[in-house]
Amino acid sequence: MARAILQRDNLVTPPMNFHTFPNTGSLNLSAVGSGGSAVASSDFTRAANQTLKCTTGAGMNLEVRKTAAYTMNNRRMGIWVYVPDYTLWSSFLLYVGSANFAAFSNFTYSFGAADKQYNGWHYIDTQADGWAGGTPTDFTITQQDWKIRCIPQPSKVAVCYFDLVECAYWHRAKLLLTYDDENAGAWTDTFGIQYANTLGLKANLAIIASQVGTNVQWMTTAQVEAAYAAGNDLIVHGLHGSNGVLSNGESQVLIDVLANRDYLDSNDWTRGSRFYVYPNGTYQGYAGDLSVLNPIKTAGMLAARGTVSPVTMQPKIGSANLYYLTHIGMQAADAPATVISRIDSLIQRGQIAFLMFHDIVAAGATTTQVNSADHKTVVDAIASRMRQGLIDVPTFSQWYTSLIGGRALG
Repeated sequence: MARAILQRDNLVTPPMNFHTFPNTGSLNLSAVGSGGSAVASSDFTRAANQTLKCTTGAGMNLEVRKTAAYTMNNRRMGIWVYVPDYTLWSSFLLYVGSANFAAFSNFTYSFGAADKQYNGWHYIDTQADGWAGGTPTDFTITQQDWKIRCIPQPSKVAVCYFDLVECAYWHRAKLLLTYDDENAGAWTDTFGIQYANTLGLKANLAIIASQVGTNVQWMTTAQVEAAYAAGNDLIVHGLHGSNGVLSNGESQVLIDVLANRDYLDSNDWTRGSRFYVYPNGTYQGYAGDLSVLNPIKTAGMLAARGTVSPVTMQPKIGSANLYYLTHIGMQAADAPATVISRIDSLIQRGQIAFLMFHDIVAAGATTTQVNSADHKTVVDAIASRMRQGLIDVPTFSQWYTSLIGGRALG
């Protein structure tokens, strides 16, 4: 039996509050840099408290430091920060360590990574395997010093707003199973979606309305109905071109999204009809392009899954980042052991990932297909870990409800 997905169920070990901004009296702001400033602000807030507005000098690093005792022996620290224009930022470099950083470790949050390239609330979630440092701190002892270095792009003045720093938390990992394009084999195979359902695993089927029932490659309407009745979510997919708006134009993207959304709604398959999977993973034509994102927001989509790296995501997600959800993909060339190893890494990190499949065939899988036996091996491993309480496997709608139940989205 699958465990029920409850509000805040993703939170296993509550965080210890290290600092709630602005509270400048306990901070060392002597290294804000030439032309920089750090002041209390109500411009962007997540709760009742103000934030700390940090403005760099042109091309100058800015540091916020706090000297205080704290523990984070599981190497986990989370920071909420609002970024109004990510293109002005290079990275945030977090330092933890002993007094005066005689020993220290650092963690880099780089805006060069595709999943960081959005404006809005960011949650910097450190992972145990993401720390570096010339003289690494001993994480098993009490830390004494903390700072974050804010690094703008060369010659740029950049602004951000710090809200909260917390540490020593732990979240149960979440894995969402997605099956793109309503391939009939994914549903009818002996060890396909229906087999996963018998193990207590629910799935998310990304539907292209114009394909349903047109030939034996695709699921029939009756099969789609049966999948929904079995507790799986049906989510919006599409056919607006491998290069998104570069091939069809923004208006055609919107027409496509609405057609697939309305198909689900008209059949009363509504649980997942406000969640989206980008065709071919194309969520933008170039860095900062909103021509795909704008239409899906207009169509009322609440979140969207693409195919960008990294494969796992932080356990708390700012509202803007809900449209850049990443995944673990399994295709013919991927050995089950490799995929299972990635899932175990997800569990270790206490993070979130989508596991993407397309078609399932008896044998001889090519390109995006997966052999039936390989699919069975992977879902058996997932079910085993779920029974041990190591991971949750919710549908898209269950996960979203759990997420917003746990906290207000940024």
